Amino acid sequence: MNRPNRPLNPLRQAPSGSLEKLMVKAELHQSLESLILSELPSNMASRCRFAGYHNGELTLIVPDSTTASQLRFHQRSLLTRLRQDERFQQAWRVRARVAAWHDPAPRPERTPPHLSIKNARLLEEVAGHTEDQALKRVLLRLSANGTEPGSKNGQG
Repeated sequence: MNRPNRPLNPLRQAPSGSLEKLMVKAELHQSLESLILSELPSNMASRCRFAGYHNGELTLIVPDSTTASQLRFHQRSLLTRLRQDERFQQAWRVRARVAAWHDPAPRPERTPPHLSIKNARLLEEVAGHTEDQALKRVLLRLSANGTEPGSKNGQG
């Protein structure tokens, strides 16, 4: 079997089909991440994320420079253990990318702004002077949403 002289990329072993390919890649990425993180010391595994593997370079995302330094310190032992898996036999380097990750705060619920009766009448007036029929329909539809500030259900 004649194989090209380049490292095997485990993320390219997905079937053809857009959604299926994406799902298989995501599952494969998750399994590779769990494999890699299981080889790291437990205090570092919770602070690292698998970003990718290309041309023998394993890229991990870390939240700060301290963790990046610790990862570089453990690089040799990590690569030794990972090379036992055939997908990472050609791995020669661990690259640490510092990028803080966090779950964004949930957005507060906002009430949509209301359209006052006065503004609804202005929209109707503008619609009356508009020659473009499509724009006129849109303006009239918007003006139908006019309410008084304290009312609900669009009834004025």
